[in-house]
Amino acid sequence: MYHTLEADFTFSDNRGELVQLVHGGYTQVNVVLTNEGVLRGNHFHKHCREAFYIISGSVKVVLTANGKQ
Repeated sequence: MYHTLEADFTFSDNRGELVQLVHGGYTQVNVVLTNEGVLRGNHFHKHCREAFYIISGSVKVVLTANGKQ
């Protein structure tokens, strides 16, 4: 048996689409569809644990500390 999740939140712009499936406090499950060649993120969290599952394509993740990679 399976259940279809209704999206808590959706957002779309020229970069692609973000669909938030689950949101409870600091727990979230998001599906992100990103168009080729665009920049996402470019922000930071003081404390964060994230897992990324890439279904197709590739991604470059750049981590910085105090402005240095």
